[in-house]
Amino acid sequence: MKFLFSHPRWFSLARLPFRKRRLPIPRIEAPVCGQCALQPVPAGRCTMDHMGCEMIALFNALHFLGLERPLEEIIRVFERRRWLLLGGRWGADPYAIGTYASENAIPHTRFRKSGYEDFARAVTDGGQRVFLISYWVGDSVFAGAHAALLVRREGQLWGYNLFNGQQAPIPVVDLTCLCYADRFIVGYAFP
Repeated sequence: MKFLFSHPRWFSLARLPFRKRRLPIPRIEAPVCGQCALQPVPAGRCTMDHMGCEMIALFNALHFLGLERPLEEIIRVFERRRWLLLGGRWGADPYAIGTYASENAIPHTRFRKSGYEDFARAVTDGGQRVFLISYWVGDSVFAGAHAALLVRREGQLWGYNLFNGQQAPIPVVDLTCLCYADRFIVGYAFP
């Protein structure tokens, strides 16, 4: 039985305030290939290796767009704006990435669930572009969601943070290797 949601309102229901002692965040160099490298980095009530894929994808996207910002700044924005779901225990709101891009005047195109085919076409059309994809890992919300960054350089599509222990960028042959249309939540294309 499939039990998946993709509407932004579902994610906004899990945005709860929380109080957590502020711990120092070490300087992290971009791009981050796998989030397990960020085990000591706190975010919300968890650490980045547990729930930081949306923030890592945004951090990496900004790096490839030439708009680098410290990971600490991105984490603080997600915490302050309540974009962490259940204080981070369920990750972060994937629609917050689009809000962040809009508020910071970063040109982008958002593809909702119904636009999966258009997103897949944009990814395969070529050109030197940066893409961010958020999708359900399994057939229910309890399997969790994940966000990853795809970068097209010199005709090849490279994936960052496709899985937790990733050590280097991985070539991505086809978008269906990552997710099918029914598991797609939202995607972003940056020029």
